Amino acid sequence: MRKFLLFCAATLGLAATAQTPVAMGDVTGDGQIDIADVNAVINVMLGKASSDGLVTASDVTGDGQVDIADVNNVINIMLGKVQPGDVFARLEADMVTVEGGTFDMGTPGGVAPYSHAWERPVHAVTLLSFKVCRYEVTQELWQAVMGSNPSAFEGERRPVEMVSWADAQAFVKKLAEKTGKPYRLLTEAEWEYAARGGQQQSAALYAGGDDLAQVAWTAANAGGETHPVGQLQPNALGLYDMSGNVLEWIQDTHADTYAVWPAANVWQVEGGDPVVRGGSWRWGGNYCRTTWRGYFPATTANSYLGLRLACDINL
Repeated sequence: MRKFLLFCAATLGLAATAQTPVAMGDVTGDGQIDIADVNAVINVMLGKASSDGLVTASDVTGDGQVDIADVNNVINIMLGKVQPGDVFARLEADMVTVEGGTFDMGTPGGVAPYSHAWERPVHAVTLLSFKVCRYEVTQELWQAVMGSNPSAFEGERRPVEMVSWADAQAFVKKLAEKTGKPYRLLTEAEWEYAARGGQQQSAALYAGGDDLAQVAWTAANAGGETHPVGQLQPNALGLYDMSGNVLEWIQDTHADTYAVWPAANVWQVEGGDPVVRGGSWRWGGNYCRTTWRGYFPATTANSYLGLRLACDINL
């Protein structure tokens, strides 16, 4: 049974999330984390056990449902892949593989009435496989790397904000020094490809569906502040908050048209303002579209600007 579960975890590419303390892997409450806890979660997931206490304990990821992600969480805890306080190990576990492919990047005419000219023309882009984090960079991770927390809305599991693009570059450089692994920002093409579901490109307006309230914290539902990462519905790749919560800095700089964009992974240009993607708690739904793009000067820092990590596939 254990070998089967490990095979499932490896095949599905699921990993322990950073939302839950390791102690919560003790689903049965017997003081240890073992195969009995894995079986307990599976029984709840399959509807074979339904006591309130067991259901609550089985939601190890804290996302309001019991599924294979909770099973995989317990397995990773049991195998010692995630340790209490090991924020870097949890980050690595949260990296999702996005299989490469070719997709049509940009906003088709007539799809969004408030789209910009720089979201067009729609053009084919081919990407190699890469990894992206399930969550926006949290204040917990930023604090562990930088030794400080600049955020206006404090909370370990809230996304870090009040960070400029220049701050983000300093962060990924220091993170690489601490971990020995070349984490980086997403390219703009990678961001849109991942937000829309990778190889299974979705036609939905937002990352995760067309019901904005189900997938994004915006001016309509956020109550004027950020929220802990991973609380709303993810997209098909299991990525949270690609729409809403905080805008995400992108590695690339802005171009006024996609007509000059190459059919490859990165739009490389010296100078110019860095791109942001994804919308935020402060703005409305139009900015949360998966094809929306904006830009700010690299020194801009405010409470709706954050970031998400990526890395090459060999990490």
